[in-house]
Amino acid sequence: MNRILPQRVSYIAKLYSLSKEELCAMLNQELADEDHLSVAQLFAGEMTSIQLDRLIEVSGKHWGFWAMPSPAQGPYYSSILYRKHQFNCDLTHQDRMLVVREEDNAGLLTDTCAELRWRLRRKLPRFNVKQKPSLAAYRTRDLLKIGAEYASPRVFLEDMAAKLADQNIIINEHIDPKGKRGQTNLAGFFIKTRTIVFKRHRRRCQELFTLAHELGHYMLGDEDIDALSLNGNLIGEERWCNDFAFHLILGPERVQELAALTDKQINARNVVNRFADRHHISRQVLYYYFRRKGRISQPKYEDLIKNASKRRKDPPLSKARPLVSPLELTILLGACEARVLEEHEVARRYEGLLPVEHIFGDF
Repeated sequence: MNRILPQRVSYIAKLYSLSKEELCAMLNQELADEDHLSVAQLFAGEMTSIQLDRLIEVSGKHWGFWAMPSPAQGPYYSSILYRKHQFNCDLTHQDRMLVVREEDNAGLLTDTCAELRWRLRRKLPRFNVKQKPSLAAYRTRDLLKIGAEYASPRVFLEDMAAKLADQNIIINEHIDPKGKRGQTNLAGFFIKTRTIVFKRHRRRCQELFTLAHELGHYMLGDEDIDALSLNGNLIGEERWCNDFAFHLILGPERVQELAALTDKQINARNVVNRFADRHHISRQVLYYYFRRKGRISQPKYEDLIKNASKRRKDPPLSKARPLVSPLELTILLGACEARVLEEHEVARRYEGLLPVEHIFGDF
């Protein structure tokens, strides 16, 4: 039998917004009948190896977490899932596991930097929601030296990841595993102090907008977990981050081009489509902008989005390797060189994401 602290089981239940009964039922789903746990057994503090393996799988917490003899406190209570109770999407268990996994990885990187005596200070300025998002975005474009044109949204994403790494910001791309079980609802999130995660979409321009939106949260210094929302009635920080993302991607010259369009051109789908394709921004985002500027009515906006969705056939999900942060790789490989981490620990982080030779080769 394995001895674990019941308080840590309670912590996991709270972290994933599960009752004791729901957590117990989730564990039992994949256990043979003879290994099923009652609620009393689950919180008694003793488990077989099979039961503990299942708890590790459901919780996303490795053996070291369960082996600790002390209550979960201090940094363990620093999860955004504790700090913030309302998010902009309904979080599934898979969503929460993804957030917890990235938080654990962010904690590892912080500890590793401390071991290496590397100080990753914030370089970009902070803004607040009372400041114009367009001006904040244009200043950020200048500081990042974002190019005027990019060959594709993927090239834009890769350049953003590199430029943000230079600003001590970590960017990672999440790809849902195949099958409904592993699907997540969220589009992306920002967790303090420097981690942004965005989900792979079928359309790269949506990924780019999500990344830019989460960067908006970073510029405000406020964490959040988001589903992509372009509701014309959004207020507060979400609307600010949408406007920031829009202006960051396009820049002032392209926004002026949009402002110069006539009502006839706005309603001519081929004009909007060409602009969207050329500048790596979705048609929905453009219509959202026109709605926000009062160029089209709310019913017209809804009609255009509905018709665009009917005509559009989503491409298959790209099979390209996920985009991983060059800053994160630099930290982890530096830790290997300094013997702070072993190679297998780094390889485990990128298991299924990057081939080993790509991690330790000439990256």
